[in-house]
Amino acid sequence: MKYRMYVATVAIGLSLVTGASFAADPILIGYVGDLSGACGPYNDGNLKATRIAVDEINASGGLLGRKVELKVRDSKTNPEEATKQARESIVVDKADILTGPCTSSVLLADAAVAQEHKKLLWNSIGTTHRANIDFGNRYVYQSVANSLMEGRALAEYAATQKSWKRIATIGLDYEWPRQTIEMFKQHLKELRPDVQFVNSVWPKLGESNFGSYIPVLLNDKPDVVFGVMFGSASSNFIRQGKTYGMFERTKVFTYASTYLLKALGNDIPEGVYGWTRSPFYGIKSPAMDSFVAKFKEAHKDFPDDESIAGYDSMMQMAGAIKLAKSLDPAKLVDALAAQEYVGLRGKVSVRKLDINAYAPTFIGVTKKTPAYSFPILTDLVRIDGERVMPSEVEVARMRALAK
Repeated sequence: MKYRMYVATVAIGLSLVTGASFAADPILIGYVGDLSGACGPYNDGNLKATRIAVDEINASGGLLGRKVELKVRDSKTNPEEATKQARESIVVDKADILTGPCTSSVLLADAAVAQEHKKLLWNSIGTTHRANIDFGNRYVYQSVANSLMEGRALAEYAATQKSWKRIATIGLDYEWPRQTIEMFKQHLKELRPDVQFVNSVWPKLGESNFGSYIPVLLNDKPDVVFGVMFGSASSNFIRQGKTYGMFERTKVFTYASTYLLKALGNDIPEGVYGWTRSPFYGIKSPAMDSFVAKFKEAHKDFPDDESIAGYDSMMQMAGAIKLAKSLDPAKLVDALAAQEYVGLRGKVSVRKLDINAYAPTFIGVTKKTPAYSFPILTDLVRIDGERVMPSEVEVARMRALAK
């Protein structure tokens, strides 16, 4: 049986008494995030939005008669530091639940600690599928599309672009790009056997100079360059690509988060194909309008995708805690799977098999509009998780191979 929970009613449904007194001990959420390092800008918006959600929950009476508090620690975009900080969050701070990882390596590090201490970790940024699919970790909730789902969604879109027959790829040399590009290639070849992958290059994580990579990509005369990177790497790749005439010589299809679009502004050309996870400008609803207004009032800026996911996942967890009447991880997993959460991204259900949300991917084309000072993705196509989620048979096979 599914229990429908709307984001607009989550907070007011948590308690009938606004301003009620709280029990002595708060529910402590250990936010172990990549606040510094390469992922810092992405965690910044995520944390800000999580704080907004917590304030709304507490203003409506908290959870289980208790106040909700955040205790923040910086994992510095480093898995060894993440292991240390996650463990201290549980052992020293007495965190009841963990959240906050950004990179795949930090997510896997936090996941191992959560499993060791039997605490639920919910993830709203990182996309590796290995923790909850390959390794079957029952203490990790994935609230955004994992890299397998995302790679398939991008292939579904690319398959509709009939002129894309020769594709070159570029990805930073670590888990997320490797997984995404592998799944993109595999699924696109199933959909479009005529497609030819002509070249792949793998700059190291932290690379800032793409001058030796862009000519290699262009030499093979691809119809499109498919790029998987983020942050300063994406910014440098796009800016340096302009000096090589890349956008005149080929199409470009790359990760185009709201953070990147705001950071690049007019430096990103119109006509770039991009994907993202939770674009505020492309999801029209009263709940989204309300959240955007609150975020802008508090931070004088538009929320990025990680902000939307942070708020949504906090409210989804609040609904699960209310439904479970417990912080026990197994009961929370049951509650996550039982509720049909309708939040900022619309309806997002959870599959109990791997505790993975049927989360969407959004794909469009960059364009300047009068409404914003930065380009946005237009002609958006939403590909929901139900369409690209690995089947139960696939999950069983991946788990067998991982043993």
